[in-house]
Amino acid sequence: MIIAIIILAVVLFGGLWEWIQTNETAQQVIAGLFFVFVIMPAFGLGWDFLIKKRINRILTATLDIHTRNKRSSHVHKLLSL
Repeated sequence: MIIAIIILAVVLFGGLWEWIQTNETAQQVIAGLFFVFVIMPAFGLGWDFLIKKRINRILTATLDIHTRNKRSSHVHKLLSL
């Protein structure tokens, strides 16, 4: 049963592939679907990852600067005593 399904899928895909090769409208539709379902999500995930990484880096740097300034003010207070 599974082998019959695999053979049927291969035959249908082969027929679909031939139809896409000969039909320009089908090529445009497939290209649009590929763009919407593959390219855009990949771009979105990459963009989200890069933005989160950059924001995290900025926040970490800001916290480090704030912590350093706090420490230095404590040191100045201790030295002034």
